[in-house]
Amino acid sequence: MNLYILMKRSILKRMVDMNIKNEIKAAIYESGHTLNEVAEKIGISDTSLSNMLSRQSIRYSLAKQIAEVIGFELRFRKKD
Repeated sequence: MNLYILMKRSILKRMVDMNIKNEIKAAIYESGHTLNEVAEKIGISDTSLSNMLSRQSIRYSLAKQIAEVIGFELRFRKKD
């Protein structure tokens, strides 16, 4: 595999990851909560939550907790 293809894959992965980060943050704010409030309700610091989102290292179980706190649900569904 050449360097161009590897770089293109890396850029695409970052774009997907960024969308996930922004999607979670948007859901939090759409629900009327702040990162601070959500972090407190799930028992972690707001800095830890922010860092997890920035590094794309959030566990599925934590994402489910966040969803529950803000009145959303996570689920997998088949593409149309």
